[in-house]
Amino acid sequence: MTHIELYIDRKLCDIQSPEKLGIRLNRVLINPSELNTKDAQYSYSITLPSTVQNDKIFGYSIVEEVKNKFNINYEALLIVNDITVFEGIFTLSEITPEHYKGNLVVPAKKTVKDIFGDKKMTELGKWEIPFSDFIESMNKYNFDNGIPECIFPLVLYGLLPKVPSDPVKGSYTNKDVFDDTVRLGIQDFPPSINCLKAIEYLFGTKGYSIEGNVFDDERLANLYMSYKNPVDYQQEWNWAHLGKVNIKGNWTNYHPDKFTQFETLSYRNDFDGAIRYITDIFNSSMADINVTDNGTNVMVSNTEEKKNDSDTILKSRKHSVHYTVPVSGLYKIELKSSIRLKTEYTTRNYKGRNYVPSTTEKLDSRHYEIKLLRDFGEGDFGFSEQNFDTRCFRENLPQDENKKNEQLQYFPVPSPQAVMMIDPKVNERLISGLSFGGNRIKANPLYKGENKHLGLIMAIKHGWSWDVEFSQKDKIYSAINSPAYSYIDNRPKDEDGSDEETISDIDVNKFKVKLESKKGGEHFINYTNIEENLTSADGQLFQVVWLNKGEHLTLIAISDKITSLSAGSSYVTTHRGWPMQDIEFDLTITPFKKKEDWITVDKKEEENKDEDSESMNWDDTPDFDSESLDLSKFLPSEDKVDEWLDGFCKTFNLQIEQSGDTNFALNHKQNWQDSPTTIVDISDRASIRHRTNLPLGLPAAFELNFKINEEEEGFERTKENGNGRFDTGTLNGSTITQSSTFSYNWFKEIKRDGINLYFPVITNKEIWEGSDHTSTYSDLVKKLYTNYTQRFWYRNTESGDIGLMYDKLGQIWNTPPNPMNDGVRAMDFYVPRLSNSYKGYLDTRALRLDYKDEGDSIMRSYFNIVAPNASNYTEVECFLAPDEYELLNGGTFVRFNGDLYHVGAIEGYDPLYINKCKLRLIRKAY
Repeated sequence: MTHIELYIDRKLCDIQSPEKLGIRLNRVLINPSELNTKDAQYSYSITLPSTVQNDKIFGYSIVEEVKNKFNINYEALLIVNDITVFEGIFTLSEITPEHYKGNLVVPAKKTVKDIFGDKKMTELGKWEIPFSDFIESMNKYNFDNGIPECIFPLVLYGLLPKVPSDPVKGSYTNKDVFDDTVRLGIQDFPPSINCLKAIEYLFGTKGYSIEGNVFDDERLANLYMSYKNPVDYQQEWNWAHLGKVNIKGNWTNYHPDKFTQFETLSYRNDFDGAIRYITDIFNSSMADINVTDNGTNVMVSNTEEKKNDSDTILKSRKHSVHYTVPVSGLYKIELKSSIRLKTEYTTRNYKGRNYVPSTTEKLDSRHYEIKLLRDFGEGDFGFSEQNFDTRCFRENLPQDENKKNEQLQYFPVPSPQAVMMIDPKVNERLISGLSFGGNRIKANPLYKGENKHLGLIMAIKHGWSWDVEFSQKDKIYSAINSPAYSYIDNRPKDEDGSDEETISDIDVNKFKVKLESKKGGEHFINYTNIEENLTSADGQLFQVVWLNKGEHLTLIAISDKITSLSAGSSYVTTHRGWPMQDIEFDLTITPFKKKEDWITVDKKEEENKDEDSESMNWDDTPDFDSESLDLSKFLPSEDKVDEWLDGFCKTFNLQIEQSGDTNFALNHKQNWQDSPTTIVDISDRASIRHRTNLPLGLPAAFELNFKINEEEEGFERTKENGNGRFDTGTLNGSTITQSSTFSYNWFKEIKRDGINLYFPVITNKEIWEGSDHTSTYSDLVKKLYTNYTQRFWYRNTESGDIGLMYDKLGQIWNTPPNPMNDGVRAMDFYVPRLSNSYKGYLDTRALRLDYKDEGDSIMRSYFNIVAPNASNYTEVECFLAPDEYELLNGGTFVRFNGDLYHVGAIEGYDPLYINKCKLRLIRKAY
């Protein structure tokens, strides 16, 4: 006797009898005319009597006054002889005073779209992995014997970044050569993320776990994806650590014991007869500089050349420190510097320029500035325009020194902490600096010529220039702790119109900024200090300023011309020229905050320009990571999560479905070409004489394609697209095509030291065309193609020979001939060799990442392609036991007439054995 139990919302229903219930089930497993398989279950209509129990289960829907009778899905479970043969929902279709009629169906479960909505890949939360010093961390993940979350390969998203092999001619080595002119940075190695671990992360952010047989498939478990983001996308490395740079050293314009005795790379500007000497200390011949760089922010080079064998003085050297801002954001600037005027030498002349000791003209009569400049990424620091910036009148402030009786005139209050805010109109490239010397006194009456106030801190003014006609590039975001300016009121005060000068004691709060540090204590103080001998001075400043990715910074020294004569010298007539001087400096640049709104300088000024800013805390926690890497920010930022997941599943014929309240399953769609391990034999229940043959309805061919950009270098060179076609042998002429949202992957040969290396190439063909040697390389290398379609690859799985698995790039961040041996940079760097195929560690299963109709391809491995000798269905009728029905879920063969068959569909299954069901079978291809 067959025992049937039907549970609705976990309550046992009353049924009159199994026969009157009339359970008949349908199941569709395979449709060979489509590329994708299905597993759909539903029932014929069934009828339940109106009883006290059933009325309660259905919420007394039998009562006329009850509303929304048919807008409810009831959880359903059908058990036959203790075997669960159906689990889904029951939907009502008819209600009478005597019965309830409806259908059992497998519901549409919560979809990926339901979970993620329109969220994009980078909008779900952090995915942190340990990451500190970049070479050590990259090597760790690249050498991981397991399956790391990511690897750091070298992928050609553009040309190899190089410097000219001949700086004079501006020529470069061949594009396909990896040599000593290559200058790679950390942003040339965006992580290649493991696909399945990314999927686990995505679902985890929504509180769901995901499992399934795909995670047991080592071919997909070891699969990595390329980096894809807009070309101008800001890579979010752990910049709080990797972006920190310290540059310190000393510079002099003359020293008799130096390798080069004279600074030979300076500039001379003439402003209305006033001579200024400007030196770019970071690119000079007389600097000794030490760089500590946690990332790849600084490029250092040192060139030496002997001009004349007979004159050791006439040697030249260029010490070049090229700092690039790695990421846009607010940066902490810490600058300490000192200057010493040389008095112990006599005037020297080199190539028509006098180098003059400061014997009589000291800091009370000459002016010196040490300034940190930016180039806005344009490569121009404006050296030809550099002048002294510390004047209080136009163009720095909208006040005129000649109109004392008409204006309030503002000036920094004399003190060691005095800060002068420099308007962008005066020097838009200025970030901050220190000013020493006396010819400023005329510009600030408050100083009254007191020598103790010959020092001044400079900082670019926050906001926009006061002059609305000035074409300022961008709004300045800058904060530096600053006491308020004061003012002189020269306007008439008495009724008789007498002119009385009044120095205000009132704190007007103009340019008052509060940037404070409790941790810094006495060390966190902006100051300048002038020694009593008036030949030495020093100072320091702490500033927060917004810098844009790709900008360059440099430190310059600017000096007056000495015009006085030195008594007793035999060179009296030539004692006019560049003052001899020594400068020491210590500059630290640290990424701090991602958003400019941390700056509060103009929060109150919007309503009252004389009101001070809100206090800012130097010790606030940085927004940028320090000891970890947020992988979520390296996912495709413009791709919606549901669309990316759908595309991934479509590429490999996978399915994602909800498997529990907080669980999803990622499984292979049933590949009925695999060999099931169980068999249901119906030979004694179905007759070959009563079978029916029907056509499968196959198209003439199936085509599987990648998303190909024919402008890519890889396709143009190889004409290979990775696409595949399977001809079924039928005659109807139609073709079913399915296209992946991902691209095929190409490799390019790069030569290094006589060895051919192969790296993925994801670029347009245009940058590889034309001459290799011309200066156009400098323009072409700026073109990146990180926005091109994603693709997949593997770490090479050739075991036993490390040379087949990794490419040793060596100490690629050491810049010859002056390597920066600061520990981390001296390590050898290894990148994994990548491959389009997987050979397997745990078993013999392999996969080749194309759709060819060949062994181990994606088509052969994951798609249900029908062989030509299986062009028809065989339909038979028979009885099935409940356990047999449950077995026939796509993973079991049916034996009939001595052959094995796949089950395409089951129609009208009757668990009571009253009616035969119809099986639609497809002969197994041998």
